[in-house]
Parts: sequence; structure tokens; C-alpha cells
Amino acid sequence: MLHTVEMDLADLITHELENNSLDLPTLPITAKKVREALNSSPDISASEIAEIITTDPAISIYLLKVANSALYSSGKRTFSCVKQAVNILGNARTVRLVTAYAIKQVFTSPSPFYTDFFNDILRHTLAVAAICRGMALFSPNLDPDKAMLAGLVHQIGKLPVLKYLSDTNQQLSKAQVDDLLTKIHPLIGQRILKRWNFPDALIKVAAEYLNFKRNPHAEADYTDIVITAYLQECVNSSHPHENLDWSEIPAFTKLGLSPELSELNDADLINEIETAHATFMLGEK
Repeated sequence: MLHTVEMDLADLITHELENNSLDLPTLPITAKKVREALNSSPDISASEIAEIITTDPAISIYLLKVANSALYSSGKRTFSCVKQAVNILGNARTVRLVTAYAIKQVFTSPSPFYTDFFNDILRHTLAVAAICRGMALFSPNLDPDKAMLAGLVHQIGKLPVLKYLSDTNQQLSKAQVDDLLTKIHPLIGQRILKRWNFPDALIKVAAEYLNFKRNPHAEADYTDIVITAYLQECVNSSHPHENLDWSEIPAFTKLGLSPELSELNDADLINEIETAHATFMLGEK
């Protein structure tokens, strides 16, 4: 429940958002370029994509690490150049991985006071992204790498709020910040992803992932994947959403899970999630 201070700040931040004066994060240039290249030329060659990527040494190194990781490689070959990595990963997957790396770079605290908040959001985001990739195993119509990207962006709207609080020297309690973030980050996240020209399916994730009763009869989508991953990450966290009855949340049923949710203990799923998380951490120091 928001109190007066948080309500006033929520109104101020929302007003700035509506007037296009809230400082929103921009997608790093290399990710922007490869996304634009693939969107404008679906048949673009691996060489052309590699040429864009190699202008950024950090992304190049990350992509090679990912291409050689257990998540994407059988271990029979080692890839030593970006073009080889793009060839083995494919254009669409490469662009999603570059985008994922770029998004992680956006999680930088503008001030020491809010560093713990940024770190907590990044930790949570990486964990949810890994679970999302695993949960995609239950829905053949959903792409695991796109599910991963959905997990990475579901709380992107929290970042401008923290920056605003830092820029305006607001020093709130943790509870006050958490309440404020919860209230307004879905709207802001939706606006960021629209500005980044993300597909509607991912924009919807940022806007609707906290609507646990959404679309009970529709086919499972990426928002459902994120809902299930988010709630799994809330377990044992003392978060208000920790003790919800998952059997009453349509997303789990839409993914074909049993009422007992025994599938979540499947060894293959657990291994997929752990491998994905280890891969996401390759770019971390």
C-alpha cells in the first residue's frame, strides 16, 4: 500500500513519463544496430551481422563465450571468431543474445545509495530469465531464447524510477522504494520497450506480468512464461507474492503443468535452468 510520500512521487514520475521528460534508458548502440539490420533485411548474412558485432569487443567476447558454452555447444568444436559463432547460433538467436547482453549493461546504479536496489533487480532478472528459458520447454510454440529475453526485460521499468530518485536526492526507506517500484514500473517498462521497438509480445510482458489472472483461456504466451518464472523466484524470498496458490494462476495450467506442479522438479528442467543461468553470468565480472 502506497503512503503519501510514495503516492506523490508516483504522480510526479508518471507525469514526467507522460510528458516525455522522464530519463528512459537507451538500448546500447551495437544491440540497436544488429536489431535494425535483421529487421530491415531478414536474409542478412552471418558475415554482415558479425561485422556489426565486432565493432564492440565486449559483446564479441561474450558471444564467443556463449557459443562455446554448454547451453549452445556440444563441446566437439571450439569457435574462435564471431562469424563462426553467428553461423552456429543463427541470426535470430545471435541478435537476441546480443540484446540480452546489452540489457544487462543498462543495470548500472547512478549512485551508491541505490546500488543494492540495482544489484537485487539484476540478480532477480537473471534468475527469472534462466527459469523462463527452462519453462519454454513446456510450450513448444514459444522460443526459449525469446522467453529468456522476456525474463530479462520484465522489470526494466524499475531502472528509470531508481535513476529519478537518485537524481532528485530522494532517500527513502527500502519499503518505500519497493512500494513505489511495484506501483509504476509496469507502465514505464512498457514505454521503454515501445521506444526500443521491441515486439508486442515482449512489451506485453513488462505491462502485464503482475496480472496473475490474465487470459485464462488463451494459448500460453511469453507473459505466462514470465509469470511462472517470477513466482518461482519469489519462493523463500519473504516477498508478498511468495505464498500465492499457484493452482489458481492460469499461467501454470496454460503451460500444461499438473495441479501438483511436479514437472517443476524434473531433472532436465533444473539442469536447463542452471545451465542457462551459468551462461548468463559469463559476461559478469
